[in-house]
Amino acid sequence: MLFAIGISAFGQTEAELFKKEQLIKDDLNPAELIKEFSTADFSKLWTKTENQYVYGFIGNNYQRMRIKLITVAKDQVSPNTYSVYGKVMIKSTIGEFHGSLKLSNIRKLKVTSQGITDCYKTKGVEGQYVMMGDYEFAEDKQENHLRIFKGSFKTDFYVDKKNKPRYDDMDEPSDSYTNNQFVGQWSLYNSTTITRCNWGDYRIPNSGNFDTGAGELSPAPKYLPYGWQSLQDAMESNNTAAKAVEEAKWWNRNDKKHVTDTARLTNLVRELYKWHDADFQTTDGSAADGFRPMKLNASAKLYSGIDLNKKQKVIKRLKRTGLFADDFLNNFRKIAMRMDKELRDGSSKWPAGESSPFMNDVDVWDACPNSPADDYWSIIKLTDVEINQDEASFNCTCNDGEDNYKAKAKKQGGKWRISYLEGFDMGTTYYTWEWVTQHKHLYGGFYGN
Repeated sequence: MLFAIGISAFGQTEAELFKKEQLIKDDLNPAELIKEFSTADFSKLWTKTENQYVYGFIGNNYQRMRIKLITVAKDQVSPNTYSVYGKVMIKSTIGEFHGSLKLSNIRKLKVTSQGITDCYKTKGVEGQYVMMGDYEFAEDKQENHLRIFKGSFKTDFYVDKKNKPRYDDMDEPSDSYTNNQFVGQWSLYNSTTITRCNWGDYRIPNSGNFDTGAGELSPAPKYLPYGWQSLQDAMESNNTAAKAVEEAKWWNRNDKKHVTDTARLTNLVRELYKWHDADFQTTDGSAADGFRPMKLNASAKLYSGIDLNKKQKVIKRLKRTGLFADDFLNNFRKIAMRMDKELRDGSSKWPAGESSPFMNDVDVWDACPNSPADDYWSIIKLTDVEINQDEASFNCTCNDGEDNYKAKAKKQGGKWRISYLEGFDMGTTYYTWEWVTQHKHLYGGFYGN
């Protein structure tokens, strides 16, 4: 991809090349008109489109980005500068930003459209124009994920019979229609790493193989997991829940409640691992995951099952902590039952005194395997926090994203409690099931023929 890192083969950024290509198009008059519009106020052009039709991406996997310019105001001293306040949402993380739009060019189209159905033919449109400029937005330095956005933009407008600039939607019904195209990059504060970041009304500029739609934006199937599934569901299946997601005024979300819940969830996770380190070690003879194996007799070389009576005591211990929801405890019980079944029917075998064959040599509790700190639980952070009423999902990390351990929580009895930990998901790579059955041809002797 030509703009994989935002730099073209000729040393220009994607934003610079975008602006250059727009200004040399054959349908534009070459005369520069920016001085003629110095008294015009264009601020409403960037806030007109309903946000559900403003689409954006960040990065080469086209991760969805939602962005809202909430207020745009013309600078009283610099007539070609507009102050901007807005919000951006990537996954579930919302950040506020301030910045500016600086106009650099205004050119007039050689031919003025009359609209797809000639509906503008008698409306006295004086002409259609293309506006080019540069933008730079920055989040507040107190934000957890400070980002700086910068690049170029193109906005189309027309001038009505009263000589007022209007958002150009004259050809809006056409398949290729778009407006307010922003092309640029974002970077983390004090970082040299830059990432592509483009957005626009109805379509996204320079979106490569992402948009496969003819009449409207349609993400290619391979990009749906990156935040686009709700859009696809809303468009194709008229899914009510998906439409609600798309139409939601996410920038008006009760941020105070989200912050409060995130703080409570963070405290819950830290308390969980503090308790685990202090109170849930193998003092009762259980394996590190809490499942204690048993033998038929003292001389047996293999464990014959899981001590289900001991397992019930472990579940009671977990419940008494008040840290776990019923969903987690029920799943814990199912894991023990499956282990017990496989040890009894021989599809898995556990040599006495050896590590569990089900665990793949990992600690299923461990959210921070690479942390050197003894009290790692005190520095655990939550990322990608998604809260939907009384349920939440998030990643746990204590190495600036190096380790990401998935977890979920649910409100039960009015309190947040852990309902899912990635290490206790029977479908993940943390577990190996029916190992002997699948690899029987490799072993004889001790494991049986």
